[in-house]
Amino acid sequence: MIIGRVEPRAYYISSKIAKQNQQKKAAMNLARAKIITPKGKGYNLFEPVDKQKVKHMDVAINLLRLRYSNHPEWFMSEKICFVDIILFTMWTIKYEEFVAFPANPDGYGKLLPAGALDYQKGLEPAYCRSNKLWGMEVDDMYNPLHIKGNQWVALWISLSKRHIVVWDSILSYAKDEEIDVAVEPIAVIMPALIHDTCLAEERHKYSYDRYTHERIKGGVP
Repeated sequence: MIIGRVEPRAYYISSKIAKQNQQKKAAMNLARAKIITPKGKGYNLFEPVDKQKVKHMDVAINLLRLRYSNHPEWFMSEKICFVDIILFTMWTIKYEEFVAFPANPDGYGKLLPAGALDYQKGLEPAYCRSNKLWGMEVDDMYNPLHIKGNQWVALWISLSKRHIVVWDSILSYAKDEEIDVAVEPIAVIMPALIHDTCLAEERHKYSYDRYTHERIKGGVP
């Protein structure tokens, strides 16, 4: 009787893993989203930002990635990822272009900023690939966001709750309205990215509606 129990369970686990791998492969091969490619004169993403501060911030994010890679048990979940400053800086720069570009009649076809799909698939940054799909294998994201030229805030993006939490250690520096403007590109582009790249049978879970967000008012060191 014990053997009879073990075999079906082993088969169930094997089947579940195979199905997950099949779903991941299908999502990885999905290519319906369009990408904004840089045109014309080049630009420096970090021109308004102190490069030394940018370097320090990237080092901090890389340290978290390294710790998570080596010791995932230290963190609350295996379905998290840490995002560097490059992706959302690009989203901020390209946001007006994203909004202005018309979607197809079925809602698809919005131009996504360059690199969005590679990050969504876990292929970027190249030096520390997670190979985890956002929305399927990643539920929670953590990243810094640059505001007003010389201030950093921390973001927690919950893909499952469609909600963004902002941690700001200097509440007097930026008004709530300024935080709203800084977060808007992420709150609008992220749902479009997840919807356009998820599996067809799961698309009903991910609408194009913008994410909500809140700013923590106290207890931020």
